[in-house]
Amino acid sequence: VLPLRFERTLRVDDGALHIAYRVENVGESEAPYAWSAHPLFSVDEGDAIVLPASVKKVSVEGSAGERLGAKGSVINWPVAELRNGERAELSITGNISDNTGDKLYTAAPHEGWAEIERRRAGLRIRVGFDPELSPWLGLWLCYGGWPEGQVNRQQCVALEPCTAPGDSLAEALEKGWARVLAPRQSAFWRMTIAVSEIS
Repeated sequence: VLPLRFERTLRVDDGALHIAYRVENVGESEAPYAWSAHPLFSVDEGDAIVLPASVKKVSVEGSAGERLGAKGSVINWPVAELRNGERAELSITGNISDNTGDKLYTAAPHEGWAEIERRRAGLRIRVGFDPELSPWLGLWLCYGGWPEGQVNRQQCVALEPCTAPGDSLAEALEKGWARVLAPRQSAFWRMTIAVSEIS
């Protein structure tokens, strides 16, 4: 649909997966784009989502049953107040029987990382990124809330460095979040995924 050439280069080095991205406008006019990583990590109940202490608020893109509020609501991280007045520890993963699914965004922490601690497995997964190039961080917290129905429901977390805090290019254009490439112009960014033992 868009006159864009997209390249992704994967390299394993020093125990980490290094991912380099390049997008080029091969057309004859300006081309807008927005990008988001979407690495889904399986989790067990009680695992931890660890963000730098600088992250104190997140915005709601979507929340099953609007339990965290409507799209655009700003809530506290890591402990949020639900619409029913209860509190939810968002940094602790739930169970597939919870039937929840929440998509959240925050400005990318300047520290340039987000982690999942797989406590039962004794492993830490760190997603690293350059916040200058990927200025937003998306969080997909799904504990049985997607897809709807009883088959193949997800119990996962995605840590998503991205260029815009939303899932729609049309919305990114409307709100001024979209990136624009001139003809023959390219853009570059990168991400790493590293696994280590929890000490």
